[in-house]
Amino acid sequence: VTAPGSWAFDYTNHWRSENPAFSNSWPHLADDIAIVNPAASCTNGNGYFQTYLNAVHEEDTLGSLSCSASNHVLFVDGALGGGVGGVTFFVSSNGWSSICFTNLTPLIYTSTQTYSNTKEIQFYGQCILAASNDLELACYSAPNPSNDSSAYAAIWVYDETVFYSHGHKIIRNGGGYMILGWIEQSGSWMTPRIAGDPGSEFIVNGSELYVMQNAQVEIPTIVRSINNLQNETDRATYQQGSKDSDVDVTLDNAYYHGPWTGANGESWMVRENDGDLTIKDFGLIYPTAYYDSNDLWTVSQIIFNGDLNGDGLIYKGYDNIASGTISFRGSISPGNNDNGQLIFRSLTNASIQLGIVPDKVDLNIDVDGLGDKIGIDHDSISLIDNNQLWLSLIDLKINNSGISNPYRSNMIIYCDAGFNPSKSNFNSIAWSDPTRAGQVVVEGSNVYITGIPASTNTFFDAQPEKLIFLHGETQKNILVQSPFSVNVNCSSSQNWIQIPNSVSLDNSSETFNVNIPETLPVNPDTGRTNTVVHLVSENDSSIFYDVDVFVLEQGYFELDESTLYFIEERDDSEYVGAYSPFTVDLSVEPAAGDSWISINSTNIPVTFSLTDDYEYVEINVATNQPAGTEGKICFSNLTDGVSHSVDIKIVENGYFEVTPAVLEIAPGETKYFNVISPLRADVNITADTNNAEFAITDFVSLDGNGFAVPVIVPINEIEGATGTVTFVNTYFTNIIHTAEVVIVPEPMGILWIIGLLELWIIGRKF
Repeated sequence: VTAPGSWAFDYTNHWRSENPAFSNSWPHLADDIAIVNPAASCTNGNGYFQTYLNAVHEEDTLGSLSCSASNHVLFVDGALGGGVGGVTFFVSSNGWSSICFTNLTPLIYTSTQTYSNTKEIQFYGQCILAASNDLELACYSAPNPSNDSSAYAAIWVYDETVFYSHGHKIIRNGGGYMILGWIEQSGSWMTPRIAGDPGSEFIVNGSELYVMQNAQVEIPTIVRSINNLQNETDRATYQQGSKDSDVDVTLDNAYYHGPWTGANGESWMVRENDGDLTIKDFGLIYPTAYYDSNDLWTVSQIIFNGDLNGDGLIYKGYDNIASGTISFRGSISPGNNDNGQLIFRSLTNASIQLGIVPDKVDLNIDVDGLGDKIGIDHDSISLIDNNQLWLSLIDLKINNSGISNPYRSNMIIYCDAGFNPSKSNFNSIAWSDPTRAGQVVVEGSNVYITGIPASTNTFFDAQPEKLIFLHGETQKNILVQSPFSVNVNCSSSQNWIQIPNSVSLDNSSETFNVNIPETLPVNPDTGRTNTVVHLVSENDSSIFYDVDVFVLEQGYFELDESTLYFIEERDDSEYVGAYSPFTVDLSVEPAAGDSWISINSTNIPVTFSLTDDYEYVEINVATNQPAGTEGKICFSNLTDGVSHSVDIKIVENGYFEVTPAVLEIAPGETKYFNVISPLRADVNITADTNNAEFAITDFVSLDGNGFAVPVIVPINEIEGATGTVTFVNTYFTNIIHTAEVVIVPEPMGILWIIGLLELWIIGRKF
C-alpha cells in the first residue's frame, strides 16, 4: 500500500482515501493484493502500524493482504475512527485469498541479548472480514534461537470482530498462535466470532488456537498437526480458554488443552464444551493439575456434552506431568458415519469418565458386517490404564438394522481394569430393530454383542477367515453353516487348490476339505504361496467370504518393512515389526560393516521369540551419515535358517522418486508417472512438450505416500513426438528429476475417442 502523494500511511489514516481523486488508487477490487511494509516507524508514538477498515465505504474488496513489520500491525473498525464501518470482502479468481503477517526480524535488546518475536496482527472493533472463497490467515516469524513457540508472531482478534465464510474454508497457517477474545478493562469479555454459511470450515494447521470466554466459533473447527520442512511434526493445539463453550472440534493428530485459570485469573476447575468432538487417528486431551496456595493437589476437569466420534486414539494427559479428568456425558459414536474404533488411554491419573453421576452417556454402536473384526464389522471402544468402568452410567444404543451374523460375537467394549462389580449392568439397552435383537454379554474385561438374527434368508457363515498350511501339509477344513436353505458356490483362481464347486445347506452346517499338493513350491523370496477361496451365496452376491489360504515354509516369519529412509546428518530411529503364525526364535543385527546402525540402542545382536504374534524392534541410525549412505539389517530364524533383510537408506531432506524415466504413450491414451516420497515433499511439475502435445498436472504434495500423475495425449498427436517433464521439490530446489514422454503407435484394434483434457487434471492417489 502506498499512500497517495505525501500522505504518510499511519495511525490516522483510513483504508481508501476520503478524497475522490485518491479513493480508487487503493487496493479495492477482487484480485487486488495489498502489500503493507511499514517497518517499525509510525507517528502515533507507539510504533504500531494502524489503519481503519471501512472508514469511507460500507463495503470494500480485496484479493489478499500481506503485512511485513517488526512491530504490531493493527486493523480497526472504521466506525471507531469516525467512519461508517462495514464489510471487507476477500475475493480472488483463483479461489484463494490470504491475510498474511510476517514479523521481519527478531529484536535484540543489547542489555540482555534477549530475542523477541512476539509481534502481532490485531483486529479491533466491529471489523467484518468476509471470505467469498477460501481465506488463509497466515502468521510467520524470523527464527527464534530458543525455539519457544510462544515467542512467535500471533494473530489476535479483539472486540466484536467477525471472520465470516460464505461456505468456504478459513485456514490458519504458520507458527505461533491465534487468540479469539480477551477481557476488557471493564471486566467483561470480548465477543469476536468465526462464523459462516453451511459448508464452512475453520482449519488450524500446526499452530495454537485460543478460544476465550464469550468468543464464538460457529463453524466446524479442524485442528491438524502437520509435517514441517524438516519432516518433523508441528503439533496443533486447541486451547479452551473459556469456562463454557459450544465448538465442534476435530483433533487430527492434535491436542486439546483446558488450562485451569482464565485470562483474568479465575480458577475454572471445570470447563465444558457442548460441541461435538471428532478424533482422526490421534488426539490428546490435557486438563491441567496443580498445587494450590495451600499446597494441596488440585485437578481440573473438561466435560464434553456433545457427540464424541471418529477413529483413533484418545490420550488423557501427558506421560510426564499430572493431569485432571476428562468426562463424556453426551454421546459416544465410534466411526465417521461407518464402523469404527475409539481407544481411550490415561497416560497419568486414571481418570476418564464415561458418564458423570447422575448423568448418563449414550454409547451408539453399529453392527453391520458378516465378520467380527473391530472397526470393520462393528463399532468398539477400549479403555487402557484407566479405572474400572461403570456400565450403569451408559445407555447402550445398538443399531442392528444392517447385515449381521448370528454365529459371531462382536466385542464392543474392552476395559483392562474391568467393570465395577456393583455397576456392571447398563442403565438401558435399546435396539434399532427390536425384532432382530441379540444378546449383550459382559464377560471379564469385555462386553460382547452376539446372536443378532440374519437380515436375509440368503445368509450363511464361513469359518475360519484364513487357512495356514505348513509346507508339506495337504489338508485343512472350512466350516459353512446357515439357519436357512442356501447353496454356497466355491471358487479359487488357482488350479492347485482342490475344493467342491458348491455346498448345500438346509438349516445345517457342513465341513468341506481344502486340499493342496504336498510338493507345492513356495516363493523363495517371500517363503510363501497364497490364494483365496471365494464363497458366495448362490442367490445373493452381497453375502460372501474370502478365505485366505497360505502355504508357508518351515520357520516362516515376515516383516512389515522392506526399506527404511532416514534424513541425512541426524540421529533418528524407526520401528520394524516381525510376525509369525508359528513359534520361532529370531535374531536381528546390522549387516557386516554397518556399525552406524544399532538395534534397540545396542550394537550386539538382539534375540526374541514369536508365537502367532508381532514383535517390534527399534532401528537407530547415527547422526553423521551423509545422503547416499546405504546399509542393511538382517533378521534370521535361529533354527530353520529363514532370513529377511531391511534396506536402510540415508536421503536428503525433501527426497522423492519418479518412475518411469521414460513413459511411452499412444495418441488418445492416459498413462501415469509415479511420484513417491517416504517423507514430506511438495513437488512442482513442468512440461517442455517439444514437438509433442500432452497434458499433465502441475503440482503434487506428498507426505509419506505417492501419487499417480496422469499424462494425457490427444487422439491426433503425431507418433514419434517427444517431450520432457521436470519434477522439482518446491522448497529444496536442488532435488530434481527429469523424465521423458515418447509418443508411440496406438495399440491395434482399439478405437480411441478421447479428446484433449485440460492441463490441470488432478493426480490419482495410491
